[in-house]
Amino acid sequence: MAAKKSDVMRKIKIDKLVLNISVGEYTVRAFSIRRNDQIACHVTVRGAKAAEILEKGLKVKEFELKANNFSATGNFGFGIEEQY
Repeated sequence: MAAKKSDVMRKIKIDKLVLNISVGEYTVRAFSIRRNDQIACHVTVRGAKAAEILEKGLKVKEFELKANNFSATGNFGFGIEEQY
């Protein structure tokens, strides 16, 4: 029996990792951020660093995600709560 070739479409590929980071409510006068304004940013990471960050995030979630974390197009997202 011939060995099956791996299906290319089943291989996991990380094109980019988009992080939405919210740091809460602060006051920073140098940037005209008023009291109790929320500070957040979006960061796009690609390449080996994206795979490294994703693995660390999945480790926090114990490598388990719910079905509703996945979209019909193959994307997924999850949140990590800050622990005090």
